[in-house]
Amino acid sequence: MKERRNEFIKLRDAGQALAKEAAYITEIHSREEHNTALALLEILLEDYDR
Repeated sequence: MKERRNEFIKLRDAGQALAKEAAYITEIHSREEHNTALALLEILLEDYDR
């Protein structure tokens, strides 16, 4: 159980780091952030197909 807890903590920390690095994932404030978010979605969709 402790190992699983550690995995979840690592995932949480990675999610928090991503939210700081790419804040536009959760809230878009400008046209530039909008375009960046769209570009990220495009990459994720291409990767999803693989």
